[in-house]
This record gives sequence, structure tokens and C-alpha cells, in this order.
Amino acid sequence: MEFSHSVFRITKDKYANDLSGLGAFKVGGRWNSKGGFMLYTASTISLAVLENLVHFNLHYLPKDMVIVKVSIPSNSFKLLEVGKLNEKWKSSPFNKYSQTIGDDWLKKQDSLVLVVPSAVNIYEYNYLINPHHPEFKNVKIEEIIPFEFDTRLI
Repeated sequence: MEFSHSVFRITKDKYANDLSGLGAFKVGGRWNSKGGFMLYTASTISLAVLENLVHFNLHYLPKDMVIVKVSIPSNSFKLLEVGKLNEKWKSSPFNKYSQTIGDDWLKKQDSLVLVVPSAVNIYEYNYLINPHHPEFKNVKIEEIIPFEFDTRLI
């Protein structure tokens, strides 16, 4: 019996059904260089909120946002523990150290999901999904929920 696990992402409504990792491909991210398809998700909705807030202008919170609840199979995970990472992994802006880890993982395809600590809160985890992994066919959108950032956050 295969079990699934739910993870979350917050995005503009127009991108809600896009699980391709195209955004990370276009601009890169903490865990991938530009040119690598990767879907960034969070273990909880609260962490997804924090992960988004660090990228926004503090005077403007975007509208037309949604929470995308994504189901991933729980049999293809690789965990990166904080204690095994060089301090460079959480620097701001992000750097080649963490990108090289993610790029290597994408190439090896030894798991569908790479579980990494959040640079915003190292006690919680983000779930990076490789859209080109053979198991990606088992990744499904469970629910799309309208979401509005509380203005008290800024």
C-alpha cells in the first residue's frame, strides 16, 4: 500500500495548476540554479506563508493568491539534515553551495522529493519536488484554496 503526504505552496491563482517547476527554471532559487526545474513546497501552510513573505515588498502584499495542497507519494524522499550542511546553505542571498546540492540531486534522480530545512525557520522543512522524476506522475493537486495575506504581517 502506498501512502501519500500533503505539502503546500502559495502562488498567484493563475499559476495554481502549474506544477512544472518553471518558475525555478527561469530564475533559480536557494536549492537550484537557473535552468533546473524544481517545485518548491512547504510542510505546512504557515511555513509557506513565511517562505513567501521573505520575497515580498513590505509595503505591498499580492492579491489573487491561493494555497495549493499537493499530494506526494511518501515512498521517495531524501532528507537533508541541518547538522550535515555547511553554514553557507542559509545565507542571504542564497549561493552556489545550496544550489549545487539541489542541482546534483535533480541530476541523480534518486528520489522524487528532497526534504530540506527552511532558511526562514530551520526547525521546519520544505519539500522540493523534481518534476522530471519518473514518480512525478503520482504527484497530484488535492485542493486549491483562495488565500489572502493578513496585512498585520507587514
